[in-house]
Amino acid sequence: MWLRDPRCAEVVQDSWYEGIYKPHQITNCLENCRDRLIAWNKSEFGHVGHKIDDLQKKLQKLELIPSTMATDIEIREGDKNTGFFHTKATNRKQRNTIHGPCDANGEWQENEIRIEQIIVEYFSNMFHSNGPTDTTKFIDAVEPVVSTDMNNFLTQEFRADEVHKALKKMHPRKSPGPDEGLLALIRKAVERGLLNGVAASQRGPKISHLFFADDSIIFCRATIEECSTLEDILETCEHSSGQQLSHEKTASFFSHNTPLAIQNTIKNRFGAEIIQQHETYLGLPSLVGKGKCNTFRQLKERLDNKLSGWKEKLLSHASKEILIKVVAQVIPMYTMSVFLLPNSLCDEMTSMVRQFWWGQKNGKNKTTWISWGKICTPKIEGGLGFKDLGAFNLALLAKQGWRLQIHTSSLVHRVFKAKYFPNGDFLTATLGSSPSYAWRSIMVAQKIIQQGYRWQVGNEDSILVWTDKWLPTSTIFCITSHPHALPTYSRVALSINGNTAATHSGPSDAQNTRLFWRTLWRLHIPNKLHSFAWRACKNVLPTKVNFCSRKILIDLTCEACRLDAETIGHVLWECEKAQAVWSSFGIPFQHHEIRFGSFINLLWHLILVQHVGDELVGLTVAIAWSLWHERNIARTSGTRQTSIDIIQRATFLLEVFRSANHKFQSPIVPHTITWSPPNSPWYKINTDGAVFK
Repeated sequence: MWLRDPRCAEVVQDSWYEGIYKPHQITNCLENCRDRLIAWNKSEFGHVGHKIDDLQKKLQKLELIPSTMATDIEIREGDKNTGFFHTKATNRKQRNTIHGPCDANGEWQENEIRIEQIIVEYFSNMFHSNGPTDTTKFIDAVEPVVSTDMNNFLTQEFRADEVHKALKKMHPRKSPGPDEGLLALIRKAVERGLLNGVAASQRGPKISHLFFADDSIIFCRATIEECSTLEDILETCEHSSGQQLSHEKTASFFSHNTPLAIQNTIKNRFGAEIIQQHETYLGLPSLVGKGKCNTFRQLKERLDNKLSGWKEKLLSHASKEILIKVVAQVIPMYTMSVFLLPNSLCDEMTSMVRQFWWGQKNGKNKTTWISWGKICTPKIEGGLGFKDLGAFNLALLAKQGWRLQIHTSSLVHRVFKAKYFPNGDFLTATLGSSPSYAWRSIMVAQKIIQQGYRWQVGNEDSILVWTDKWLPTSTIFCITSHPHALPTYSRVALSINGNTAATHSGPSDAQNTRLFWRTLWRLHIPNKLHSFAWRACKNVLPTKVNFCSRKILIDLTCEACRLDAETIGHVLWECEKAQAVWSSFGIPFQHHEIRFGSFINLLWHLILVQHVGDELVGLTVAIAWSLWHERNIARTSGTRQTSIDIIQRATFLLEVFRSANHKFQSPIVPHTITWSPPNSPWYKINTDGAVFK
């Protein structure tokens, strides 16, 4: 800091010349120079240490702002200064920049004052209300649920603590829900027979409306009488709420046997265009024809737009993993919970995700180090937990089927039951005649539920011994041999009180494997170290031996020691360079001379044999990553680093990560409610509560 200031040389020169003319010239010159520099530092720079502390505190406060507003997990974990985020910030700025709007006449405006006026006018018109004029019919249609006592309590003056409690109970991202007034008017019209809904089958329930927030579909007969009733209901809502029906956003859909004259009459009364079908409702296709790939092609397009928008060169393996799980594989999830996607479409989307994961260079896919099926296994079984889209689709459909089996009072259950299984339940249902594609999709998952479900033995005597699945430890959960000691329709009631518990014991090797991976993934280390440890354990790092196995390289010799073949175990443990690093760090390895052969054997020994704890395992992974990083630097630049440099890089990485992930918690002020006396002539009795059994 001093050397970068040109005045420092002047201070040293002046103080040095002053000391020359005194006895003991060298000592006097040094002391005089020291005193002058200290005085100059205080006058020019002040207390630098305090200033640094103040700036660090301000920086931490500023870092809290993007952390609390961040949607990317890398920001929340402290990785804030990478090329990925610089590019993302630039793209966001370009995307959010408003160059100009069109006014009411359709003319483009770029003047700042005019832009401000257009925006204010637009939102003023959007949120403008003419005010309620007649609320009598609106209120009469709503059934009273508030008693007189409740109303007296609600009309009291509210306190600040009550407002605070009410706000805390509100979810910040929940929508207000559908309008209960419109719902009450439609329900009353249906009860009076003025509106008739639509039934999916002859025995099915009639549906008069479907409401989701502000998205509404109303069903009625295509007659002048019912349309007049519906028109009166909408006018009542307009007069009572001050809101108006948007005719531009309203559409009418008629069945094929509706006369054209009636369609035109209804169209003129409502001012809504006639459509042949609703393309989508709540993001799902209303009708699915034979071209299923064409129907669901927007899923592939959305996925392609997301993947092409991410610059893979700026992303590490850990960042790619997060983006694939949180964004890419979530895109088709909503649709897959209702419809069975074609296998070809699932394969195409999987191929797109796989190419993004392994990367491309000059239009060609990079080396695939491990099969996609192994990557899609759960993390505690040695995979990365990516979803197999086909299997995930079946799992979501099976979940819908189980809901049909359990929630028998839901509307969707009553509709499907009336048409497809009127005399049974979902598990005994058949495909039926002319089934919809949604029902076909759910029925595909029926076999999955039938293979995996079983009865929990209770005390209701409802389980058939020979036919039902009730055994907790069998693979097929039912008895295959039929002794003649019991009748065919004997029932099971093994538990007196209905409380049972079952445990599934597995091989010790499988349990150790799950424990190993669970320990590795829960380490408090950066995500890129998690990703590195997984790749090292699965032998998918680009070593010379791995390249040679794919016929890319011929020379297998380690460039650090020139003695053995370059495997992952050699680079990270057996090499002389690695052994020097481990010896310098001093991790308490038992049997330091053991040739583990692979990195997974080393971590297995530390976790399951020595039980060194998460802290030392995390340090081991960090040092192994630093060794691999040093190996890559040496291959590109030809320079080697010392053992101290390798260890310092690993420890510094962990320190930065943990300091960045330190949670700053504001002190919580306890809220105490003070006792208040009642108003005259009331008496207040305070007592403890108790429950007697």
